[in-house]
Amino acid sequence: GLRDLDFRLGVPYPNPSTDVLAVPVSVQTAHVSGTYMITDMLGRVVLEAKSFDVATGEYNLTVPVSGLLSGNYMFVMQTGASTQRRLVSVNR
Repeated sequence: GLRDLDFRLGVPYPNPSTDVLAVPVSVQTAHVSGTYMITDMLGRVVLEAKSFDVATGEYNLTVPVSGLLSGNYMFVMQTGASTQRRLVSVNR
Protein backbone atom coordinates (compact mmCIF):
# COMPACT_ATOMS: atom_id res chain seq x y z
CA GLY A 1 0.00 0.00 0.00
CA LEU A 2 0.94 3.67 0.31
CA ARG A 3 2.88 2.86 3.45
CA ASP A 4 5.46 1.02 1.35
CA LEU A 5 6.24 3.94 -0.96
CA ASP A 6 9.39 5.96 -0.38
CA PHE A 7 7.84 8.98 -2.11
CA ARG A 8 4.49 10.18 -3.42
CA LEU A 9 3.88 12.25 -6.52
CA GLY A 10 1.25 14.96 -6.34
CA VAL A 11 -0.67 16.42 -9.26
CA PRO A 12 1.59 18.36 -11.66
CA TYR A 13 0.56 21.96 -12.41
CA PRO A 14 -0.24 23.90 -14.47
CA ASN A 15 -1.65 21.09 -16.55
CA PRO A 16 -1.74 21.71 -19.46
CA SER A 17 1.58 23.56 -19.25
CA THR A 18 3.41 25.78 -21.72
CA ASP A 19 6.87 26.49 -20.27
CA VAL A 20 7.51 25.05 -16.82
CA LEU A 21 5.77 22.22 -15.02
CA ALA A 22 5.77 22.05 -11.20
CA VAL A 23 5.57 18.54 -9.76
CA PRO A 24 4.86 18.18 -6.03
CA VAL A 25 6.80 15.35 -4.40
CA SER A 26 6.36 14.12 -0.85
CA VAL A 27 9.32 12.09 0.42
CA GLN A 28 8.26 9.55 3.04
CA THR A 29 11.58 8.06 4.11
CA ALA A 30 14.78 9.53 5.53
CA HIS A 31 16.50 9.70 2.17
CA VAL A 32 15.50 9.08 -1.45
CA SER A 33 17.51 9.18 -4.65
CA GLY A 34 16.50 8.32 -8.17
CA THR A 35 15.64 9.84 -11.52
CA TYR A 36 12.77 11.63 -13.22
CA MET A 37 12.04 12.09 -16.90
CA ILE A 38 9.25 12.81 -19.35
CA THR A 39 8.23 10.21 -21.92
CA ASP A 40 5.77 10.27 -24.78
CA MET A 41 2.73 8.00 -24.62
CA LEU A 42 4.73 5.17 -26.19
CA GLY A 43 7.34 5.33 -23.42
CA ARG A 44 10.06 7.03 -25.46
CA VAL A 45 12.11 9.49 -23.40
CA VAL A 46 11.56 13.06 -24.65
CA LEU A 47 13.10 14.89 -21.68
CA GLU A 48 16.28 13.18 -20.50
CA ALA A 49 16.39 11.67 -17.05
CA LYS A 50 17.60 13.97 -14.28
CA SER A 51 18.78 12.62 -10.97
CA PHE A 52 17.59 13.74 -7.56
CA ASP A 53 18.77 13.07 -4.04
CA VAL A 54 16.61 14.43 -1.21
CA ALA A 55 15.74 13.99 2.45
CA THR A 56 12.29 13.65 4.04
CA GLY A 57 9.96 16.51 3.18
CA GLU A 58 7.78 18.23 0.60
CA TYR A 59 9.29 19.42 -2.66
CA ASN A 60 8.21 21.07 -5.89
CA LEU A 61 10.29 19.92 -8.83
CA THR A 62 10.36 22.42 -11.68
CA VAL A 63 10.58 20.75 -15.06
CA PRO A 64 11.09 22.79 -18.25
CA VAL A 65 8.70 21.67 -20.99
CA SER A 66 9.10 24.56 -23.45
CA GLY A 67 11.03 22.30 -25.83
CA LEU A 68 8.17 19.80 -26.16
CA LEU A 69 5.47 19.84 -28.84
CA SER A 70 1.79 20.09 -27.90
CA GLY A 71 0.46 16.77 -26.69
CA ASN A 72 0.18 14.32 -23.82
CA TYR A 73 3.19 12.98 -21.96
CA MET A 74 4.05 10.98 -18.86
CA PHE A 75 6.12 12.39 -16.02
CA VAL A 76 7.98 9.37 -14.61
CA MET A 77 9.85 9.25 -11.31
CA GLN A 78 11.86 6.19 -10.33
CA THR A 79 13.72 5.14 -7.22
CA GLY A 80 15.09 1.77 -6.26
CA ALA A 81 11.81 0.95 -4.53
CA SER A 82 9.13 2.35 -6.83
CA THR A 83 8.12 4.00 -10.09
CA GLN A 84 5.30 6.52 -10.26
CA ARG A 85 3.78 8.26 -13.28
CA ARG A 86 1.54 11.26 -13.88
CA LEU A 87 -0.11 12.30 -17.13
CA VAL A 88 0.86 15.81 -18.21
CA SER A 89 -0.15 17.89 -21.22
CA VAL A 90 1.80 20.52 -23.11
CA ASN A 91 -0.17 23.18 -24.93
CA ARG A 92 1.58 25.42 -27.45
